[in-house]
Amino acid sequence: MTSLIVAHGAIIAMLFALEMPFASRYQAVLHGGQKTVQTERRQVRGTADLRVVVRTSSNNCETTLCDRAVSSNDLFEYQIVRQQAAGRWERRLHRLADNDFWIFFEQLGLVWIGLLACIFMWFYDPAKRKYVVVFVVSTIITGLLVEIMKRTTGKIRPEPYFSTYGAYFHVRFLGFLKGWMVHAPVSFPSGHSAQVFVTATFLATLYPRVRWMFYGVAACTAISRVLTNAHWLSDIYLSVLLGYFVTRCGFAVFERVWSRTVGVDVRKA
Repeated sequence: MTSLIVAHGAIIAMLFALEMPFASRYQAVLHGGQKTVQTERRQVRGTADLRVVVRTSSNNCETTLCDRAVSSNDLFEYQIVRQQAAGRWERRLHRLADNDFWIFFEQLGLVWIGLLACIFMWFYDPAKRKYVVVFVVSTIITGLLVEIMKRTTGKIRPEPYFSTYGAYFHVRFLGFLKGWMVHAPVSFPSGHSAQVFVTATFLATLYPRVRWMFYGVAACTAISRVLTNAHWLSDIYLSVLLGYFVTRCGFAVFERVWSRTVGVDVRKA
């Protein structure tokens, strides 16, 4: 057990190191691989009616756009650039990433999807009705763990980090416990990914013959949280672990309690 925890901790630490260069590169792909090449530098002498629009950026993303007047006789220098065409693979990656296909999978990470599955099972598979309590308890425990860890670590989501939310969020971490004191878009771990793996593990345990389908859909949902710029890689990995192990523990505890209370092995009931 200890070696398993250490192994997963090492993987999360490795993802922490790799996710920033990955996310930075992904931002370039997400914005169409927009690259510019300087072609000319010019200077102009200011006049009374001359106005200049200045655009500033942070983390390779536009942050402000200012319109300023230039006084007479002030020397103003500017560059002429042209956009460099994206390569074939960059265009393909952009089409793959910026796609409504992933938004569909995002919605599968909502708790209502699992509740609908429980309702369907309640009416069409009465023998497994007793397991609904496992899903409910696992969902509550996972949700609490996700919220506590998010607020405690204070890790900022990729979207506000790379976009125009202001300089305050251009840090990856607010600081330990600061997420409880500041209203911020925190991300570690992912609630959608954790919930979808609670649902997938719950259904895969009850219907093992098609478990590949449940875990495949759950994996697509987890991937969508990265591709839609909502989470980092380490967020997703920890969420998968939480959703899976909390649900498996829920089944183990339920089997023991049910066997002692009813006197029947739940796996044979």
